[in-house]
Amino acid sequence: MYDSGLIAKNNTFPAIEIDIAAHAATCFDTVFSVSAEPTSLTGGIAGSEPGFGIRFIQPNPLLWNATIGFGLSQAGPAKVQVFDAAGRHRATLLDAAWLEPGPRSIPWNGRGEEGRPLSPGTYFIMLESTGRRDVRRLIKLASGTAGHLPLARP
Repeated sequence: MYDSGLIAKNNTFPAIEIDIAAHAATCFDTVFSVSAEPTSLTGGIAGSEPGFGIRFIQPNPLLWNATIGFGLSQAGPAKVQVFDAAGRHRATLLDAAWLEPGPRSIPWNGRGEEGRPLSPGTYFIMLESTGRRDVRRLIKLASGTAGHLPLARP
């Protein structure tokens, strides 16, 4: 564990996440991930309302398909989108559908808006509803489909 020696005045530092996805001809993918979270918290976390948020992304990391579980604490329009590590919009999974409070899950086939499989790498799933937002990281390991391994040899 690395300690920078910096001291926060009123609160601990927020989570630090660094992801690197490398693709080479000798293996499917190599993914490095570094995560750090505060050891204590004196203030609240924005968007952490009970009942609201992304509950799970399974599997994560994923090869081709995933299920995103989320919950809403009040009725309203909900939107679920996929962004790449550079912040570019890649897919909309749910577009302003009116949902009642409670748990939900939606599938994602690993494809972008144009219907093609997205490249391996780090993606972010964003849930937005009634002025609140929750974002979770997802790592995609393969760009093909379940019937086609991207680097399989004949």
